[in-house]
Amino acid sequence: MAEYTFQHYVPRTYLEAWENKKEQLTVYVKGEDRKFLKNTNKVLGENDYYTLTADNLLVLKEDDRRRIFGFLNEYTIYFNNKRLLKLDDYVYNLNKIDEWIIRNNEGFLLDSGEIKNRIFKERMLPVPGTLKLLT
Repeated sequence: MAEYTFQHYVPRTYLEAWENKKEQLTVYVKGEDRKFLKNTNKVLGENDYYTLTADNLLVLKEDDRRRIFGFLNEYTIYFNNKRLLKLDDYVYNLNKIDEWIIRNNEGFLLDSGEIKNRIFKERMLPVPGTLKLLT
């Protein structure tokens, strides 16, 4: 999946109407007699504004959930004396990942930190009509 970082509040195509030949906009500082030029790609937005991560209650399509959590099936995972077996188990209990007991196939206890980092590295953008509310 593509990497997304800076995402616009105002669509880029809308901003293009006011940019100069160098793809810059004139930005006026409110309440001051000051202005400057700013690249259209770096104005009116913020990093990962629309991006969802695994800890959001909204999760994308089933294949996205499988991509994010599917590797956990390689481990034996318990939480509150109950074995987590399905994608939904992992998703619903993600907020308590630090309390999971995770063992590899050889039975060795693993630190949840590495697993947590792998899960939270995954990022996605919502596609209209594909969001599913987990209840």
